Amino acid sequence: MIRENKDNKNKQKQKQKPIIILGGGPAGLAAAYELAKKGRKIVVMEKENQVGGLSATLKKDGFLYEFGPHAFHLKDPKITLWLQKILGQDFRVIPTKTQVLIRGKLLNYPLSGGELFSKIPPFLALKILGEYFLAYIKRFLIQRKPQSFEEWGLQNFGPTLYKMSFGDYTQKVWGLEPRKLSARLATQKLSRLNLGDIILKLLGFRGKFQPAYFKKYLYPRTGAGLIFQKMIEEIVPAGQILLEAEATKVKSHKGRIYAVEYKERGLKKTLLCQGVISTLTLQTLIPMMNALPKPKVLAAAGKLNYRDLIIVYLVLENHILSQAQWIYLVENKFRFNRITFGKNLSPSFAPTNKNVLALEVGAQKDDELWQKSDEELLAMAKKDLALLGWENLKIDDFWVKRIVNVYPIFLEGFENYLTEALKGLHGYPNLISTGRNGLFLNSDIHDSFLLGFQAGREAAQWSKR
Repeated sequence: MIRENKDNKNKQKQKQKPIIILGGGPAGLAAAYELAKKGRKIVVMEKENQVGGLSATLKKDGFLYEFGPHAFHLKDPKITLWLQKILGQDFRVIPTKTQVLIRGKLLNYPLSGGELFSKIPPFLALKILGEYFLAYIKRFLIQRKPQSFEEWGLQNFGPTLYKMSFGDYTQKVWGLEPRKLSARLATQKLSRLNLGDIILKLLGFRGKFQPAYFKKYLYPRTGAGLIFQKMIEEIVPAGQILLEAEATKVKSHKGRIYAVEYKERGLKKTLLCQGVISTLTLQTLIPMMNALPKPKVLAAAGKLNYRDLIIVYLVLENHILSQAQWIYLVENKFRFNRITFGKNLSPSFAPTNKNVLALEVGAQKDDELWQKSDEELLAMAKKDLALLGWENLKIDDFWVKRIVNVYPIFLEGFENYLTEALKGLHGYPNLISTGRNGLFLNSDIHDSFLLGFQAGREAAQWSKR
């Protein structure tokens, strides 16, 4: 009798229309994982030939490489416990070591008052102090809420420190003048750096407790891709993960989603569904709806633009160039934005006698930089390394990755476009747009997992018929 009931449940599950998840990145897989636990039938559609999205871990000739990479800061106990459970013993907890190059000096980040004022010339330190206090007084008297990234930086740091630490770097990363970027970007990225508190502590006062940057992070031994492998083991029994499957149209009738048209390895197909969880960009999803939203919704989605990224990976002899995991190249003399040292994240990134460095530079698809050959990009990377004093490095091999839609560009007033675009999707009760791309967030991998789990819980309440 028990066996018959199980068989009936399995047959009923087979007849269920699946919930379709568009995108196999962290949010999409988290939604699929949550739904699988709840016994729901699912299909994940991923246009690439691997899962993980921008958090994927890829392999090349015995080396691992990522598009970040993605460290899990120990900031959310629930996510940390979940990660530890799913990874077993296959992770490391590592002290965070990030450095920033300012005026030829490598400083630990976040900035320490003692280090900052001991490594820069005294007159420059005095200038920074004076400008900071002047900015503080102005901020107190005027009480004006900053609108742009530049305004926020000048209010909080004064012109000299803002320019040499964030202003020039921000323009380099985003390809836009900071006055055109929203203050929201600054508050997300820089708000934990409290220069006033640094100065108070430097002068011997106690200062305030700061939430500070996370001092440790969790990293899977073979990269973030290991997490996705473990998740897939739970997802596959409940449904399918279709690779090289690109959604082309989301079909609806009377305000409900009922099917998705897609191309799988060049073949056009249609799949009926209970509903859709999308982690695609709003620029991609909204024009895909068969009942096209109003023109103003389409226009708003079209203005939610992204910054693209080029990464040059270098294979070197295993010299210890730095103990840091990341070095930020904030000065304009450098063309690249950041260097990642693979083996400082995990020894698994490269064979014993080798190392792999990743140099990142922001670009826009089809701009002049994007069109440069791999050899030209390698020459740029060598030039930056020479500026760091590493001109004699023996580079055994290299490769280049060009990645689109990496960082949402928070132009001033972007919130209005985002609100309009999301309003255009609110009329569909069985459609959820979520994740970094689906909500136009400049968030990390923790947030993507949390958003995916939440979307999975909500979608589990949809009708099972």
